[in-house]
Amino acid sequence: MPRKVLIASLLKPVDDVRSFERFALSIAPDYEVFIVGAPSLAPLPEVVNVHFLPYVFFPRRLRQRVQALTNFHKRLWQIKPDLLIVQSPDLLPVAVGYSLLHRCRLIYDVQENYFLNILHQGYYGSLKKYALAAAVRMVEMICSFRISRYWLAEKSYADELPFVNNNYDFVLNKYAPLYPLPQTVRLMNPNRLRLIYTGTVSRAYGTHLAIDLAKKLHNINSGVSLLVIGSCTDKNYLQELERMITGCPFIDWQVSSQPVNHQRIMDALPQADLGIISYLPNRSTERCMPTKIYEYMAFRLPFLIPSNPLWEAVTQPYNAALVVDFQYIDTEELLHRIQRTPFYSPEPPDAVWLFDRQQFKALLAR
Repeated sequence: MPRKVLIASLLKPVDDVRSFERFALSIAPDYEVFIVGAPSLAPLPEVVNVHFLPYVFFPRRLRQRVQALTNFHKRLWQIKPDLLIVQSPDLLPVAVGYSLLHRCRLIYDVQENYFLNILHQGYYGSLKKYALAAAVRMVEMICSFRISRYWLAEKSYADELPFVNNNYDFVLNKYAPLYPLPQTVRLMNPNRLRLIYTGTVSRAYGTHLAIDLAKKLHNINSGVSLLVIGSCTDKNYLQELERMITGCPFIDWQVSSQPVNHQRIMDALPQADLGIISYLPNRSTERCMPTKIYEYMAFRLPFLIPSNPLWEAVTQPYNAALVVDFQYIDTEELLHRIQRTPFYSPEPPDAVWLFDRQQFKALLAR
């Protein structure tokens, strides 16, 4: 009988790309995998040895979060996993309590520096953000005595998180393709430029800058269009963006309040000519590698980025991206740069962008 692995998150959907596509699909042949998380907007696939256990609601409000914690506690006692992978600090106290009573290896899969995110991404008022950040960090520190191993999604977390010590492995958010990838490098058409913005829609990620750029480029070249596909949890910001795109039929707006199925985003990439990563300067993101960089490089999609030494070190050797100042763009000059640049020359080796499934499986065998 295969060993049981339970992967649990609070707000991530059960078919989240990291939990399902990277982790579960890498180990399901040898382990029985259970994924607890928020409900998905897409039909859930049937995969041997993978069991999706979504909450019956999306746990945003306090009462719903408490219900989700209760549900997680029940699932633990029903499944009795040999390995428990926790991906949300909210779930740590329940996970630690369970691990004290059962022989269970406990992994804390750290996908974000929650302390910095709460302080610097502008979702909370000044008093509330300091209280929440302190509470999250306290939970992480207190629960550290029971963590068997930390998996860090960013290399910078090894320096930023005081509780990991030397007890960690890097599990980066590189791309784990489900289907064969197109092998051709795009040829830019001067009469058509299909822009794309993917993933989280937020002020910190500069979605408004991407929209503003598309509008300016469209003014001088009517062949420019923009697809925005992703999710946004900030209602006020969402309304602001919807006002920005009013009267812009060249902008295809596919934005949901809940996480969008990852494969929908991947299916859109081959149809695009140029990606946009328009993050604003922010302490919580400046040392992190956006997952979409790996995804765009896998699809040989050229893209625009703001100046960031970490990102440029990955993209520049392969001419994968153009560095621009989104606040002050000369749009005509930018169009010329796009046409002149020999993108993906040379092409990046797979190791740059590909998630290593065998290396990941080896982590579980330790």
